[in-house]
Amino acid sequence: MKTFATLIFTLLFVNCYAQFVPRPAISFYLNGKSVDNLKNIPKTDTLLEVKAFLQGEQKKKMPNVEFLIQEVEVSLVRNDRQMASLVLPQGKGSFSPLTKIAISGDKYIMTARRIQYIENNVVKDVGIGNVVRNFVLQ
Repeated sequence: MKTFATLIFTLLFVNCYAQFVPRPAISFYLNGKSVDNLKNIPKTDTLLEVKAFLQGEQKKKMPNVEFLIQEVEVSLVRNDRQMASLVLPQGKGSFSPLTKIAISGDKYIMTARRIQYIENNVVKDVGIGNVVRNFVLQ
């Protein structure tokens, strides 16, 4: 009986929490084009922007919510070893210094960190953790 009560309490808490904290979709853009569905990217695309936005029912319920992505780390990986990395503040910037040492077949691992939203002029954490995308350099 105690386990059942704990389960019900947990489900109610998660359901209430999920209704009040927006869960954004995270998209990665290179040179203004979405790369969410790509596996390979050209060496010339170095201007990165990560955006968070609501979709579907949440967008209707919270049309004015604004998201912040505090930083994005771009790591250059060759043969499973990290060669170099850059941290881009505010979810956007150029990682062109990495292209100087990058060669075809290297991987870029892009990690969006500290995703937050603004509600009533107060910045709050979304609580979804880091969002990671991997791309192979052409």
